[in-house]
Amino acid sequence: MARAGKALSAAAVLVCLAAVSLWPGSASGKASPTAIDIGFETFEPTIAGTANGDLYFSTTPSSGVAVGWKASIARSTDAGKTWKDVGPTLPSGHSNPPETNDPYIYADPGTGRVFTFHMGPILTCSIMSFSDDQGKTWLTNPKGCSPTAVWDHQTMVAAKSRGTSTFGYPNVLHQCVNAIYAAMCATSLDGGLTWGPSVPAYLNEGPGQTGETCGAQHGHLAAGPDGKVYLPTSSCGTYPMVYISEDDGLSWRKSVIAQMATPFVDPTVSVDSKGNLYAAFIDERGFLHYATSRNDGRKWSKPISIGRGFTANMPVIVAGDPGKVFITYPATNDLPKGYDTKGYLDGSPAEVIKKVSWGANVTVSLNGLDDKPDFRTTVATGKDPIGRGRICTRATRCTYLIDFIEAVIGADGRPYASFVDGCVDECAVKSSAPQISGTGVGLLVTLPNVKLCASTCWRYKPAGQSTFDLASAMDHATSREAWRSSFEHSYLSPKMRDLMSRAAERRIEAVLGR
Repeated sequence: MARAGKALSAAAVLVCLAAVSLWPGSASGKASPTAIDIGFETFEPTIAGTANGDLYFSTTPSSGVAVGWKASIARSTDAGKTWKDVGPTLPSGHSNPPETNDPYIYADPGTGRVFTFHMGPILTCSIMSFSDDQGKTWLTNPKGCSPTAVWDHQTMVAAKSRGTSTFGYPNVLHQCVNAIYAAMCATSLDGGLTWGPSVPAYLNEGPGQTGETCGAQHGHLAAGPDGKVYLPTSSCGTYPMVYISEDDGLSWRKSVIAQMATPFVDPTVSVDSKGNLYAAFIDERGFLHYATSRNDGRKWSKPISIGRGFTANMPVIVAGDPGKVFITYPATNDLPKGYDTKGYLDGSPAEVIKKVSWGANVTVSLNGLDDKPDFRTTVATGKDPIGRGRICTRATRCTYLIDFIEAVIGADGRPYASFVDGCVDECAVKSSAPQISGTGVGLLVTLPNVKLCASTCWRYKPAGQSTFDLASAMDHATSREAWRSSFEHSYLSPKMRDLMSRAAERRIEAVLGR
């Protein structure tokens, strides 16, 4: 992205993937995606929205105090045109936490509470802060996690309670992390002040397709309007699947999305206003696929290939009204056989850089539940790449983006996605020019003329409390009974007791290096 102008309305490449005469939502049929340089450096970008129309973007604007990066968050009040840092700080002036190795932010759309959920200290926990006044003031929980042997690749979502009592906050907060030996999940019943004990959503059952030991990496959590929670995973690079909790995170059941080989890249899942599920994932070649479920993952539609002609990575999907979905992902059309294209993974780096460029792609469907849904794809960044060469592979995901990107539907019904641009200035127009070293520039991608919700999206409906009873939440957070009941809650299920016992065994093995 050329840094001289922050906004790029892409005269982008349109690829018709089905019999669609017009770009969804456009009377002219012309796509008008917009890519906006947010003015802050970052990696592993996440984005969030609140009911008042604000957008938030995770940032890492400079080096941290030790081995990481400064952790912060930026806010936009004008649909992403301009951004301002609103992150929490320490009395010393350092960011709070002073650094991160996995940046992450989240906003509860039903309450407007904004969270910074950065990893810190490294692989150990999160120093969590939250704000109820658009980042003007912050309350910090120095232990924003539930202890695990390893704490990595965090994700968070707010969900309606399915029976568990909450304290001073209307929703149950869920977090899941890759603990290597298992995907461990915990809940907060008081708005993030405390977190109960972790329970395994699933165990690391062993090596993936490569035969090598891998962790329990997963995609981002999603929640439905009824409070059910969904955790997608490739299960160490085997098949796309999702684990579903119907009891406020107490237990999880497995649902295989498709019997199709997938690399060690997270699949993605979203839920519409009626509880229908939508999933997207890539196969071993990097080609994008899509499936739906109308019965909570008990049966999935036959996967269909979308985005033909593009090689993709780390897709993210978000659904609004039934059938209306937005998928975004880094992609290139310079690899005719995907990651199997001769010379890409086994060729000269210099030659690959000359031939391959990557952009920020978006795919939209307005009839995504039909037997033969229509899709339209555009390169939101046009001919201006976000990276060149071998920045994405099927085994290591993507440089600059690292582990994930994010997408949300804003209060205006428009989709918004977070990317990182590592190819700016001369690199944007000259393939031999150097790319950014280290972190890249935060990039907001949106489709101004596409609305995925006819009115206010269901996620932004008030969660039941107009004000927060912080005193009640603090009483709960400091009570011995809360910790005891939370611990007992995790042992109610015989299945969960067995899973936790097996997870403990895996934890010992991980510590001993076996």
